[in-house]
Amino acid sequence: MKEKELDHLIQRFRGVPLPDCPGALESNVLRRIRLAAEDVQTSMFDWFLGLLARPGYIATALALAVTVSTAITVVSTRSYADAAPRGRTASNALGFDVFQNTEFFNIHHP
Repeated sequence: MKEKELDHLIQRFRGVPLPDCPGALESNVLRRIRLAAEDVQTSMFDWFLGLLARPGYIATALALAVTVSTAITVVSTRSYADAAPRGRTASNALGFDVFQNTEFFNIHHP
């Protein structure tokens, strides 16, 4: 848009009178403020208490907690069980089994 056309549009809209405000503007604004004040965000504790009234949410959360806990336990137990034979193999390969020889540490045995 050319600069002269823009200036002409601005001048034309300056001369247009603004529309009147609605008659009940003040009461509408006050009503919206009152409604917004009544609809205040609930706290986390209120939200939790609201969930207690719905047993489906509690059952879902409990099932999810049990499932996650069981999965973590199985994975960690499996990794521990897999690590034990490897640890023994590594101990034997490095020669640490010499300390398990009881005749070596028996001072009373001639």
